[in-house]
Amino acid sequence: MKYQLTLLATTLALTGCGGSDSPDTSVPSYTLSGTIATQHIAPNSKVCVDINQNLMCDANEPTSKADAQGKFSITDTNKNIVTLPLLAETPSAFQSVNSYADNAIAASTNNAYIVAPGLQKSTGNKINGITSLIAGHINNGMTAKKAIEIITTQLSEKGISLRGNLLDNLQDPDLAILEQNVITLLKHTKSQNRTQLLTLLSANIINNPVDMVTSVLTEAQSLTFIKELNAISLSGSPLNDTGTVLYFTDENSEHNVETSPLSFPGQDADFGFDKIERNPKQNNGFKFTKLDMNGNKLGDSASRWRCVLDERSGLIWEIKSANESSIQFKNRQLALELADVTPFSKDEALATCKTAGDEICTTKDYVNYINSIQLCGKSDWRLPRFHEIYNLIDFGERQTNSSSATYGLSHYFFPNQPIGSSDIEEGGVWHQTMTYGTYTPYNNDGALSFNTINLLGENKGSVSTVEVYTSKTPPKFKNTEYENDPSYLFPARLVSAQGN
Repeated sequence: MKYQLTLLATTLALTGCGGSDSPDTSVPSYTLSGTIATQHIAPNSKVCVDINQNLMCDANEPTSKADAQGKFSITDTNKNIVTLPLLAETPSAFQSVNSYADNAIAASTNNAYIVAPGLQKSTGNKINGITSLIAGHINNGMTAKKAIEIITTQLSEKGISLRGNLLDNLQDPDLAILEQNVITLLKHTKSQNRTQLLTLLSANIINNPVDMVTSVLTEAQSLTFIKELNAISLSGSPLNDTGTVLYFTDENSEHNVETSPLSFPGQDADFGFDKIERNPKQNNGFKFTKLDMNGNKLGDSASRWRCVLDERSGLIWEIKSANESSIQFKNRQLALELADVTPFSKDEALATCKTAGDEICTTKDYVNYINSIQLCGKSDWRLPRFHEIYNLIDFGERQTNSSSATYGLSHYFFPNQPIGSSDIEEGGVWHQTMTYGTYTPYNNDGALSFNTINLLGENKGSVSTVEVYTSKTPPKFKNTEYENDPSYLFPARLVSAQGN
C-alpha cells in the first residue's frame, strides 16, 4: 500500500528535517590545482588566473600562494577558470640582464612571469618556461595541440626526442636550458608589452641565431634578443591604413567627396597614413615597392615586375599573371594542403592542374614550386596568415575588373587579381589561418572552417565562413558508399618575409 502525505504533513516533515521554502542562494565555487614545475621555486610564489590575459596578476583576479614544492590551489565562483591562462609570479635565481637604462627593457626584478594555457583541467596543471612557449603560440591563434606539435618538432630538429607528450615531460633535463632562457627573457620584459613579446618569443626562439636549446644566453645575447623583440612589439604596429581618402556625405549624389563635410566630422580620411603620408601614385598611405625576379627594387613606373614589397609590414607579395598558361595564373584553382591537412580527393580532382596538364594541384604543390624558382630571390614563400592578407586590402580602391567588380587590392601594384573560388566569385584566396575547434582542428564531420576574405566588389573586407573538406571527412551518410560532393577551391597569393 502506498502512503500519500497531505500538504500539511509534507510541510511538517520538511520542517522537522530542516526543510525550508527559501531557495538555495549560495553561489557554487570551482577549484583548480597544479604545480609551478620549474627550478629555484621560492616559497609563497603567487599564482593567479589571468582573466584579462595581460600576464599580470591583477587585484581582481583569483589568486593563491604556492607552497615550497610549488603546489597551488585556486577556488573561485567563475566556472571558466579552467579555460583561462594560469600565471605564476615567482622569484628566480636565473641570471639577470643589465638594462643599461634601455627604454625597451624592464629594470631587473626578482620575479619571473611564467604562464600556462588554460587546458580545461581542474587538477594536474603545470606552469613553467615550456608551457609559456605553448601559451605564446596559442596567443598567435593556434590550438594547444598544434602548439605542442610545433615545439616537439622543433626540439626533435635540435636532437631532443621526448618519450611521450610534451606536457608529461616539462621537467625533462634536456629542456632545462631552453626553459632557463625563456624565463630569463620573460623576467626582463616590461609589463605593458609582455603579452606581445611572449607571442613573438614563441615564434622566434628556435630560429634565433643563438641555439637556445643547448646554450645558456649570455647577458649581451639576452639584451640583444629582448631589444629585437621589443622593437617589433613596440614599433607602433606594421599595419597599413585603410586606403580611404574620400568622405561620405548625404548632400552629394555620389556620396563621396574630397573635403570633410561639416555634417559628418571625424571620418576615416582625416586620420593615419592616408592623411599624412600619401603615395602620389595611389593617393593614399600604402607604401609599396615593385621588385624584379631577383628581388631588386624598381621604380613605381616600372611596367614589368614580379613581386611587391610592403615597406610597412616588411612582407613581400607575389604578383599574379594574366596568362592562363602560367602556373602563376591569377585564377588557378588549388586544393587545400597544409602540413597537417591532406586535401580532399574530389577537390584535388577539380584543381586547375588537371586541365593544365601539370602537377601543381594543391597549395603545398604551389608553395614548393614558387620556392623552387626562387621568385624574387626568395625561397621562404608560404600562404599568408589571415591578418596579413587583410592588412593588404585597399578600401579606397575604385578600379574595377571586366565584371565591374571593384578591386580589393591596390590595382596600380597588384593588377591581376583573382575572382576567388569559382563558386564564390568575391576574390578570396587561400590563407593558412583555419578556424579550429577547442579539442580538434576539425569539425564534427571532419571538415575545416575557413574564413574567406572578400577581395572583390563592394563587399570587400567582409568575411564568409565555408567548410573545406579534407581526407578526414567521412562519407556523407555513414555505412554507405555515398561521399560528399567537392567542397571549395581557391587561388593562392603567396607571401615571404623581407628577412628582418
